[in-house]
Amino acid sequence: MEDIAAFSHSSLKKTDYHIKKLAKFDLIRSNGVKYTLSYYGFDILALNAMYKKKIIRSIGDQIGYGKESDIYEILAFNDKTYILKIHREGFSFKKVLNNRPNMYKRNWFNISTKSALREKEALSRLYSSVSVPKPIATNRHFIVLEKIDGTMLKYTYLEDPEWFFEGIINEIRKSYHCGIVHGDLSEYNILIDGDRVVLIDWPQFIYSKEDMADKILTRDIKKIVYYFIRKYSLNKEINDVLKKIKD
Repeated sequence: MEDIAAFSHSSLKKTDYHIKKLAKFDLIRSNGVKYTLSYYGFDILALNAMYKKKIIRSIGDQIGYGKESDIYEILAFNDKTYILKIHREGFSFKKVLNNRPNMYKRNWFNISTKSALREKEALSRLYSSVSVPKPIATNRHFIVLEKIDGTMLKYTYLEDPEWFFEGIINEIRKSYHCGIVHGDLSEYNILIDGDRVVLIDWPQFIYSKEDMADKILTRDIKKIVYYFIRKYSLNKEINDVLKKIKD
């Protein structure tokens, strides 16, 4: 407590009051020896920073959640509606760490922040050439994105599945030639917006020149091909699709 008071240039009494108030709202936690920041506290730090930077004015309803994220609709200071994606550590990302143990130190705040930064890196690189959401801003584990009024492929019935399949493969091809492989592609992170295909959720991307890129690209393509075979009985060969992407 003395160290916290000294660091904050505050009295012990005032420091104790604020510490107890933060703990009451579960923004920090104590094991009796030291205090640690909770995920709620981490959220507040990111939200406060984005408010001060005139990015997020207010947060609306939660409109979805992924394997390692919570997704909200937000109103920005420019009166536009965006999507706020809050990266969380999750089972899927733990598997990535287990497969690539030197990727990050196992600090979940650090991992979630790195995840948001990686997604921004991929989207910034792809946005001018590939159908992906436009990245607006990041802070810690928060990333603000362009809002896409689409429906997840999983929950969309396609009148012309062949046309949409080719559209998806074309976007994968463009991202591959931009030097990026999605790394976790499936019917759950492809949006259908009218006749537009949008690829989302990029934190697990790898560069196409990495040693594992071909293996991971093949895995992505298998998921998409098998989905269209199961649901629409399309006749597609994995190797033919891969050749088209790499040509």
